[in-house]
Amino acid sequence: MNKKVLVSAVLFLFIGISLASANKIITNSDNITNGPQISEKYFWKKPIVFYDEHELTYFYRFYDEQDYPVYCWEVRTKQGETLIFDKNGLEIGCGIPTPYLGFAMSGFHEESWPDPWVDFRLNAYDWFTHWCDSTEDIALPSPSIISSYVSNPDYELFYELAHGAETYFQADWYGSYYTSTMTENDMANREKMRFAFIGSCHGMTTTDPGTFSYEFRKGSLDETVTIGYDHMEECPGWANALDWQDLMFYLMDSGYTIKESFDQATATYPDIAPAVVFVGDTSMKIFEQGEEPPDNENKPPNCRITYPGRNAVVDNVITITGTAYDVDGEIKKVYIQIDDGEYLVAEGRENWSYKWNTKLVPDGEHVIIGIAWDGTTYTCNSISVTVNNTEEEPEPKSDLNVKGTLGWTDVNPGITVYGDFSVENIGDQESLLNWEIYSYPEWGDWSFNPSSGNDLTPNQGEIKVQVSVVAPDEQEQIYAGKIEIVNKDN
Repeated sequence: MNKKVLVSAVLFLFIGISLASANKIITNSDNITNGPQISEKYFWKKPIVFYDEHELTYFYRFYDEQDYPVYCWEVRTKQGETLIFDKNGLEIGCGIPTPYLGFAMSGFHEESWPDPWVDFRLNAYDWFTHWCDSTEDIALPSPSIISSYVSNPDYELFYELAHGAETYFQADWYGSYYTSTMTENDMANREKMRFAFIGSCHGMTTTDPGTFSYEFRKGSLDETVTIGYDHMEECPGWANALDWQDLMFYLMDSGYTIKESFDQATATYPDIAPAVVFVGDTSMKIFEQGEEPPDNENKPPNCRITYPGRNAVVDNVITITGTAYDVDGEIKKVYIQIDDGEYLVAEGRENWSYKWNTKLVPDGEHVIIGIAWDGTTYTCNSISVTVNNTEEEPEPKSDLNVKGTLGWTDVNPGITVYGDFSVENIGDQESLLNWEIYSYPEWGDWSFNPSSGNDLTPNQGEIKVQVSVVAPDEQEQIYAGKIEIVNKDN
């Protein structure tokens, strides 16, 4: 396992050398199960309950009259439809298509970590999916791909998070930029964007003509909103940016205007206030479809899992963490469920945690469900993770060892002297050693045969290295130095 074997060398002119070596609503934990075996191919399925017909008004309809409350499953199919199934797997309703589509993207960061904002983008995607008939979610898109969505009049919700400013942001691996001039051209033959989140650090430092904010709104402040960052890289509130974003979207989903949602989320996370900007229609809601629910109707809480991330690989004991929020009450309790297991009480409420010993479940994919209860309504949020507690067989390690002694005395200037030493692999039985002569003294003219070797196994034993040195021309001198022999693999 030696990286270098140092070989000390002393020359008495006469040389002597020695070598060494998504949120949905549920109401009763007894009714939370893995759901019916639905043959339809789907993106996701989540439990949901409807207390009465008022809860259908925004997004859903039943095919026939139902007896409330209705416990069921909401399913997003591969064809982009939203279907409602009862607990027995019978299709009983569907989602009402919204009049617009959504697009969420995140841009390039750096080569070693090109997409660090995936949780931000997927959070926006989850909420957009709730509000839109269809939502596209893309990491590192090219400018031409972005233009194809922005120019499409069916896409009315836009989200980006990337390095950039008011007039440009870096989109993909190749240093390509999407610019506000492109936005102006893309928006030329369509109506203004209903909602645009401009998440570059300076995305909304200014909002004058020629900026993203202005071009997405087409200069209007009516029925259009842009929200974004201003000097976010200097803001200590960045640590809370995802919580702020999720809370704002939750409030928008609860029926508040976008401005009210922005203000309440910012008041909850005041450190972010200097770096976030709202421009647009202060009375606009994210959706205007259906009847308003009664003022006294309980609004469901919000629940989000903050760790581990989506599709993370976990092992041993981890601490699951998350946040919960209730817009018209308080969080009474938070539960954790692993797959279809029992309901486990988490520690804390608004900021909660639960220690999970992953060794208690088989290796493979598992679902973590966070469930927040406000005393009336439950809301759940789930992510998938992969458990891997299998100890991998360690790769065999090679170990370099050098044996032998080189020594010369009474050597005349210019004379060639000879010697040898041996190299061997004393590592694990199945290991392969790749070695080479890394350095040697600058005095004299040195030759090694061989000077390197590959795939040396322990069974091959010692390999002889023949050494020849032409002595320097100076007389009555003592020379010292080192020869370095290295294991190239470590």
